[in-house]
Amino acid sequence: MPVEVANESEIAVDEAELAGICRFVLGELNVNPKAELSVLCVDVEYMSSLH
Repeated sequence: MPVEVANESEIAVDEAELAGICRFVLGELNVNPKAELSVLCVDVEYMSSLH
């Protein structure tokens, strides 16, 4: 199951570990293995602009 992680925040993120956790959770939820997930880590200012 492809998981893409991008970090656009100034906080250090172990992208490989986060992707592994996501794959584990999706597997536990029996999500179709053909599904794809994209995770974008952003700062508070960017998140606020989305709301």
